[in-house]
Amino acid sequence: MSAQTYQHYRQTTVGSALQDVLEEYVRDGRINEHLRNKTLAVFDNVMSNALHDMGKHKASFMGEKLVAYRFCDNVWTLIVKNVTFTDQTRTFDTIGKVERIKIVACDGREATQMARRGPTGA
Repeated sequence: MSAQTYQHYRQTTVGSALQDVLEEYVRDGRINEHLRNKTLAVFDNVMSNALHDMGKHKASFMGEKLVAYRFCDNVWTLIVKNVTFTDQTRTFDTIGKVERIKIVACDGREATQMARRGPTGA
């Protein structure tokens, strides 16, 4: 992605909620498509910056099995089964266990550079 930040944060709970509200506002005529797109571009930028600047917490995870993986457009997608998360800052306390997790990973250097430039084209 060259002209904008990664948009995968839109698939988070808060991103989905924002999109739902914006779609409702467009349907009701409260905002236009341009403002919806601009708002989503700002959301992408803010999420990328926030995770870069404040996401210093270190955790690790161990999975029982890698179910699927894919590398496309410089983005890795991994699906891991029976995952245990541990907190590295508190002598490896167990944070939680989940049956399945989907990990989407991209080159953070590229995303950070795009986010610092700000939203474009929206």
